Amino acid sequence: MPVLFAALAHTASAAQRDLGFGHFVHTELEAKDGLPAQANSIVQTPDGYMWFGTPDGLFRYNGQTFERVPVLRKGAFTDAAIIEAIVTRRGEMWLGAGQNAGALVLRNGRLEQTGMSAPPPQITHLVEGKDGSIWAASSSRKDRLFRHMAGEWQRMDIPLALPEGAIADMEVDRRGTIWILLANASGGQLAFLKLGSSRFETAGDSVGLGRLTLDPNGGLWVSDNFGTRMVRDASGAHALAQITYPPVPNIGFPKIKFDKRGNIWGSSLSGGIFLIPGAGKTENSGKPPLALSYDDRIGTLPTLDVFPDREGNVWISSSESLHRFHPANAVPVSSIPSHPRSPQRLAAATDGSIYLFSLGRLYRIEPNAEPALVASNLDANAVICTARSGGVWYIDGHQALLFDGGRRHALPAALPAGEPPILCEEDGFGRLWSLSRNTASWFREGSWHRGFPGLDEADIWDVATDASGALIVSVGTNRLIRIDETAATPVRKGWDGSISSMHNTPLGLMVSHSNGLWRGGNSGQNNGASITTRALAKARDFDVDDKHLWVFGLFGVKQFPLAGLSRSWGTETHPSASMTFDWAEGLPVGKQDTSFRGRQIAAGSDGRIWVLTRSGPYLIDTRNVIRNMIPPPLAIEGIWGDGHPSREREGRHYLGSGTRSVRISYGALSYSMPERVRFKYRLIGANDEWTYAGNRHEVSFDNLGPGDYRFEVMGANEDGIWNTRPASIEFTIAPTFLQSPIVKFAAALLLLAAIALAYHWRTYILTTRVRNAMSVRSAERERIARELHDTLLQSVQGLILRFQLLVDHLPKNHPSRAELATTLDQADEVLSEGRKRVLDLRSRQPRTSLEKVIEAVVARQLPTDRFQTHIRTSGIIRPIETPIFNGLIDVANECLFNILRHAKADRVQIDLRYGPSCLEMEIADNGIGFSAKAIADAAAAGHFGILGMRERIEALSGTLQISSEPAKGVQITVRFSSTVAYLSKNDQTPKKTGRGWPWFTRKVREQADP
Repeated sequence: MPVLFAALAHTASAAQRDLGFGHFVHTELEAKDGLPAQANSIVQTPDGYMWFGTPDGLFRYNGQTFERVPVLRKGAFTDAAIIEAIVTRRGEMWLGAGQNAGALVLRNGRLEQTGMSAPPPQITHLVEGKDGSIWAASSSRKDRLFRHMAGEWQRMDIPLALPEGAIADMEVDRRGTIWILLANASGGQLAFLKLGSSRFETAGDSVGLGRLTLDPNGGLWVSDNFGTRMVRDASGAHALAQITYPPVPNIGFPKIKFDKRGNIWGSSLSGGIFLIPGAGKTENSGKPPLALSYDDRIGTLPTLDVFPDREGNVWISSSESLHRFHPANAVPVSSIPSHPRSPQRLAAATDGSIYLFSLGRLYRIEPNAEPALVASNLDANAVICTARSGGVWYIDGHQALLFDGGRRHALPAALPAGEPPILCEEDGFGRLWSLSRNTASWFREGSWHRGFPGLDEADIWDVATDASGALIVSVGTNRLIRIDETAATPVRKGWDGSISSMHNTPLGLMVSHSNGLWRGGNSGQNNGASITTRALAKARDFDVDDKHLWVFGLFGVKQFPLAGLSRSWGTETHPSASMTFDWAEGLPVGKQDTSFRGRQIAAGSDGRIWVLTRSGPYLIDTRNVIRNMIPPPLAIEGIWGDGHPSREREGRHYLGSGTRSVRISYGALSYSMPERVRFKYRLIGANDEWTYAGNRHEVSFDNLGPGDYRFEVMGANEDGIWNTRPASIEFTIAPTFLQSPIVKFAAALLLLAAIALAYHWRTYILTTRVRNAMSVRSAERERIARELHDTLLQSVQGLILRFQLLVDHLPKNHPSRAELATTLDQADEVLSEGRKRVLDLRSRQPRTSLEKVIEAVVARQLPTDRFQTHIRTSGIIRPIETPIFNGLIDVANECLFNILRHAKADRVQIDLRYGPSCLEMEIADNGIGFSAKAIADAAAAGHFGILGMRERIEALSGTLQISSEPAKGVQITVRFSSTVAYLSKNDQTPKKTGRGWPWFTRKVREQADP
């Protein structure tokens, strides 16, 4: 409510203007716009919808489309004629219908009958009593008045002693008094029923055939064949100050309503409409109402109803169409006549006044004053321009005159013969220029001079002066020439497009061209800056006041704050218009013909903007701009899935299974300028971000999956006032069978099972490949061992035996016998060591635990008197693959050997860890350690012990990690995955033949043995 009151208070200031029909923008809706028939009655419900009762039934309007609402009558839908409609204080809409349908009520979106038994042929009037009762009047002279109270209808004309006569109209004032205007043979009669009274009384007022209404203060008015007047004030007494207006010619039986600004609007079945501005003011009493002329089509059509809506628009229905009037911010200057084929001219004087020339008449408009005629009977094709000494210059084809206020001065010499002037300008060097299309004449020191070097046959388009007083001429639509006291020099030789207008402003010389706005620099015009934007391009004209740039261009008149403009010169930043005045604000689309050169817009020092259009001069009073400050109510009209409407249940909408495309229709119930309404929306459940939709009233979402969604939409009116409480609708898309949760759960299980199977299959294949590789390696080691045993060792054994025989044949005291015996003993040791190495090459199927084998290696490699050795085993001990077992023993041998020779340690820790995912062996000492560089240096010197260990382990698909720092010992960790290290159950038990999955096993072996 505070917003509404603020809006009304703001717009009320604009009502101080002398209103006429030209101060309103008139929009007509016809059958082609969806209007079904004439509207007998117009109302607006609290939710913002407009409702129209027509002979074809009730229709709802959202600013875009009309929708029929069927009537529920005895279990069936019918379309009864709607004659009258009211909205009660509770927000219900009651309707008076024809065709004996009685009174209807709209509740919860349904139009229902109200139980009126034996209803009359037509219910023509409805009012709500102060006690909430509904009173209905019929067109019949028998059953005339009915009351609905406590759910029942009662006939009340006879019990309440209503005087004779047909009921022409009814009203209920703020005190609860019911007023009825009766039509009888003698004319009219006014009767009233006070709240709580048991019978009607007659008033002594002389009334004719007409209608009643209440003003914003509660006063009772009547409009009849005697005129329009107040008959009672808000207290119910006769008004102390008689306010009356004469009847409108050719308008009979008028129906009147007050708008929110205190103006009376009237319709008439005899044709036409009328307006009484400021009707409640005593100083306006007696003024004739304004009526649309018969040149306007609505002036000849029967009009049925008048209704002011909550935004200040006035709706009037006629027999053929529907008319909307909303206040205009650009209004015609009706006191200055014009003609499209005759030029209008503007010039701003140095004293702040504006001069306007039209049809041979010159007007002066002082600040805060109305246009005053200065001179008439002048040449209609003359031009005017600013005089530096004050006033304006007037130049026609023969003479030049100076008009300064009410004074007129003529130059002594006549103009040179030639083309008529299209422009004029006074420069800073004492010259007055008269410019025609192809020639220039100038006056100084008492005489005219024709021509100037550089301007002959130049195709002059526009003219201005810069800050130095030099003349700037636009030539050939895209060149500028600067004329100082002696010569003409080019300013710019070309533009990206044509020049449309230019002026010297407080910001410097400014030029509007095809791509934006250019401003000349302070040190010369060639170093200027531009703003490239469509909003400033191709301006018919522009002007600058203290705070704003006003551009009259393709989109009407736009206001740009100078503060924002200053940040845009020479940058990519585009300034934003703070206000726009176009056809929707009352400004005509058509501009003057481009052959009518010169200023087309002038910003006065009093805040008024004067604009020249093809339809005549128009005024924009920025001090009283009417703005719609009421946020528009929002509504969601419907939702469809794949073209089928949704099903609603308990406030949620449901769409069919498998729905792929969802279409939602919505609207903002703002009627002043519905084409300017803007929206933004979001779909929670798909994308929580707001999307700007412009003026679109529908949105479609494709490829939505099953689930719950919430659609929200916000809207703004023509003045950018947003309703921040979004309208919303919740809907559910049902899943198909394949999209159901059970199927998804089953599919997820199958997918997990497939992944697990694939993982295990892949693991088995890789493990088998590793084991096969280890088997090949073991077989190769055994082959080498056999070869060594059968060749080298046997040969060495034979040589030893032969040497032993030779030794045995030597005498016991032979000097070489002892030495040979010693050599043979050493050969036996070498042979024994060779046998051990051959044994190491053979696959040692472990018959004992790894820990015991490691203990044996430790006992063999490390003297107990020099080393403290600890072996720990953790985890569940499992059988180990033979190659892995052998690899661990080899690494242990090499590590302990290196510790003995190089580490200078006295403690060794060996950890064997049987984990579920891996097998680890860790050997650590407390020796001197080494750096990573030492390993590389050892390899370069030909010592490959560590490198060999790493290669041996990696060949078995394991990893070997070395952690060491100088003086901190060495820690070597060997790790094998469980799938590689441990024997499988199948390898621990004898394999069965003839059973199992031979095909699967064969395929796995093929994968393992590519």
